[in-house]
Amino acid sequence: METLNDVRYQDLDVIGQSAEKEIIFCYHNKRRRIICFDQHAVDERIRYEKLLEESKDITDYDAIKTKACHGAIKFGDKLNLGKCNDLMERLLMCKVPFRCAHSRCGVSVLESLDKILHMDRMKDR
Repeated sequence: METLNDVRYQDLDVIGQSAEKEIIFCYHNKRRRIICFDQHAVDERIRYEKLLEESKDITDYDAIKTKACHGAIKFGDKLNLGKCNDLMERLLMCKVPFRCAHSRCGVSVLESLDKILHMDRMKDR
């Protein structure tokens, strides 16, 4: 089964933002897939790991999580393609890229594009 553990930035093509909530990418690996990233969870994870690196004395993880969350991009924030790409490049450098600071999953993998395109071709026959 194909997983996202080895996602490389160069295998992703940004499609854009959806409903000002998610960043949508096409992932080109063994199969082409559509991947949706929760824009708040992405920014929160990046901020959380940066705050952990900067903190000399980590005694209150909840305070760090809260700070990362409150400063992160929110639903409703508009992102251009450059910002989407920047966030994804930074996310893939994180130690735990697909979970927000509160450990919730921040990514959804949709159906294989190859399967969708095949189904469309079958309908046209």
